[in-house]
Amino acid sequence: MIKIVFLFLFVLGIQAAVFAGDRAEFINLGFSDDSSVFLFGQYGKNESGTLLYADIVYHDLVSGENSSELSLSKTYPDSQRSGNNGLSALLMNLKEYNSIYSVDIDYNKTGTTLYFQLPGQTTGDTISFSDYLVGIIYSVSSVMRPQIREPGTNTSLSITLFQTLRDGTQKRFEAGSFIKPIENVYDFQLKQIVVSPQRDYVVMVFQTTEFDKDNNTTNIRYYIDSVKIK
Repeated sequence: MIKIVFLFLFVLGIQAAVFAGDRAEFINLGFSDDSSVFLFGQYGKNESGTLLYADIVYHDLVSGENSSELSLSKTYPDSQRSGNNGLSALLMNLKEYNSIYSVDIDYNKTGTTLYFQLPGQTTGDTISFSDYLVGIIYSVSSVMRPQIREPGTNTSLSITLFQTLRDGTQKRFEAGSFIKPIENVYDFQLKQIVVSPQRDYVVMVFQTTEFDKDNNTTNIRYYIDSVKIK
């Protein structure tokens, strides 16, 4: 019996060593006045608690791609170990970002959140929601490949957005791709759906589980995809 308990604890120790990592928080920073750009941030602290990190990510809604040239990632030492979750790092990074890039973002224009996954809530492959202001019904269907995934797997994500208008007209929009796997990401969960202030783009926020090959850990980060609906 003692040997079995010891073996069980040993296996748990191995899992903790493989899966322990850090969990980023997501923040919607806003849209540009012409709804061509969505800016978002993710922030947190590393698993050892020694560094705060913050990413400012520029998402081009016209192309549907993130721009590495207009994004900024920074780390800061957490010398005081005060339990800070990294929000201060995001604010410092945003201040530096604004001093470097002339990006026309209105931080008061964060669009309208049409869907938000509550803590502990689980969802299937298809999620339905409505934009009550304009009377449009949506559903999002997402499929991941390969079907069996594990740490280290590069996963592809295909997304289909369905839109039903007031008059019953239905439209279909495609995003993501099975052809372009996202490196080191092996799981996606749809966390938020936001429509731009002019209601011409739908932004989908996925929480990703990523494998850190350098530290042999898994980290929670965020991935954005978007579709033009007008």
